[in-house]
Amino acid sequence: MKSKKMVFIFLTFLTLSTFFTFIPNSSGELKLSESKIFNGLYANYTFETSSLTPSSFNYVHDSGDIYNVTWQRNYLAPAYWQENLQTRLTSNVSGYGINFGNGVHTPIWVFTNLTLGDTISIAVDGIGDYSFNVSDEIEIIYPGFGSFNVWVMQELINPSRIAWYEKSTGLLLNGTFPNFLDDYNLTLTATNMFSHYQPSPSEEIPGYILVVFLPITIVITVLVLRKWKKKL
Repeated sequence: MKSKKMVFIFLTFLTLSTFFTFIPNSSGELKLSESKIFNGLYANYTFETSSLTPSSFNYVHDSGDIYNVTWQRNYLAPAYWQENLQTRLTSNVSGYGINFGNGVHTPIWVFTNLTLGDTISIAVDGIGDYSFNVSDEIEIIYPGFGSFNVWVMQELINPSRIAWYEKSTGLLLNGTFPNFLDDYNLTLTATNMFSHYQPSPSEEIPGYILVVFLPITIVITVLVLRKWKKKL
């Protein structure tokens, strides 16, 4: 009887451990405050005004919450600055003459804890900060990337200027911004932002694993108990 009791306890423990191991993990929520998303990050865009030119942003960790950013537009000499992940503010601008400026809010990402109605500062090329309103949240199919939930931002002075920022990472997907002479558009073409957060198998299909393995464990337990009952 003692050995049967021990086996029963073991099977019960196995059932419970299966359940708790594969409960969906909510701690994988993406946050831009996690530094691993930035070190080595690149985000390539097309920069469109009267013509279409390539534009790329590259991030390398400096220290603490500070990251060094290189912005290359077309084949011109690059611009350099630093960004603070806690404030989104730029500093120590150098390099090519046209840049987003010192003490302004980075243009290509926003914080992920936004809500509808928030007003967000976003730097525009060569001018400084402009205010955008979080006016909507929608799901889109973005060519080359797939389905995304996005924040829709409208520039307060001219609401026809709209920018889409992916909700879970805060990355700019597409946006129209003011310039000295005309508006310009940034359109994402390539990035490793999303590859940083490819879920592990246990995070990717926890519901599937729970549905398959938990019932199997329960069935085995029931069959063993029935077999014992017949022997008693």
